[in-house]
Amino acid sequence: MFYFKHGHYDKAFSDLEKALEQYGKVLNNPEKSLEIKSNYANALILQAKICFNLEKYEDTIRLLNKALEIDHGARLY
Repeated sequence: MFYFKHGHYDKAFSDLEKALEQYGKVLNNPEKSLEIKSNYANALILQAKICFNLEKYEDTIRLLNKALEIDHGARLY
């Protein structure tokens, strides 16, 4: 955000690409997500948030439904 506000668009774009790579790594490695969040439902919710940010809405719904099956009281926001 800093780079963008100050007109350093190349650096801002580079940082955005790096952030999206990290999203992809977490999304494509559920085991790593589970290491980050030991509660399985929470790991699924994290993956769902990533899918949502990547506009993968069907995957988002699938993951949130699975999280609710595991933990009916899961906070989905």
